[in-house]
Amino acid sequence: RWFRSTTGRAGAFCSVHQGREAALQCLLCLKRGVQAHLTYHCGPACFIQDWPRHRALHAAQEGEENGEGAGAGAKAKWGGGGGAEEA
Repeated sequence: RWFRSTTGRAGAFCSVHQGREAALQCLLCLKRGVQAHLTYHCGPACFIQDWPRHRALHAAQEGEENGEGAGAGAKAKWGGGGGAEEA
């Protein structure tokens, strides 16, 4: 499985809709060392809608792991917890 349910875990909130409690967490992100608060979504529909932005986060982390250093800009963009604007 690439995700886990967060049902019963208090204090986890969606990375897209910060006011909503998280329902799932991306395990690929956790394995790659992505900051935990960026790995949560309030449900499958939210994750699917956010996939283009989330996929960019995966790509940035993969670039860092390969020594390409591509993740620095993406980390700054994602660290703000903001919208899904394109670079």
